[in-house]
Amino acid sequence: MDEEQEDVVVEEEPKKKLGGLAKKLILYGGIVVVQAALAVVLAHFVILPRLPASGESDSLMTEEVVEAEEKEPSERGTILMMEDVVVNLVDEDGTHFLKVATGLEFTGKDLEAEITERMPELRGLVIDHFSSRTVAEVVRRDGRERVKEDLLEDFNSRLTEGELLNIYFSDFVVQ
Repeated sequence: MDEEQEDVVVEEEPKKKLGGLAKKLILYGGIVVVQAALAVVLAHFVILPRLPASGESDSLMTEEVVEAEEKEPSERGTILMMEDVVVNLVDEDGTHFLKVATGLEFTGKDLEAEITERMPELRGLVIDHFSSRTVAEVVRRDGRERVKEDLLEDFNSRLTEGELLNIYFSDFVVQ
């Protein structure tokens, strides 16, 4: 009799393992089905309504291009990066520094040659403009824009081969 009981026990163990495997397959299959349903709902109710219809895309694109052309100059220039400048900012403590990397946008090879030749003078102007500013002025966006406009005007008044289109500050760190 003991042998029969052992056979029964041996037969039941594989069934339990198979039952556990079946439960895992059902659980993972359910997860996959739920994720697929969520993806369909997300695509149908969130993504598709935001996409323009096929006829609308052309008109929207042309309107955006026209608006962009009206806002920006039609000609893009070359950008020449100046070496980083580190200056002391005006402060009661005198312990605040500014590190700024300036890019000059222009068109024309003659102007590029002049900018390269006069780079020390232009760097000096950047130093003069920023070292006379307070921390509060350069931290605020309108203060940076004011400095940018002043620099652009100052640079263009000194250049003879053309004018800069814009000035960009790619690094701007106040410490």
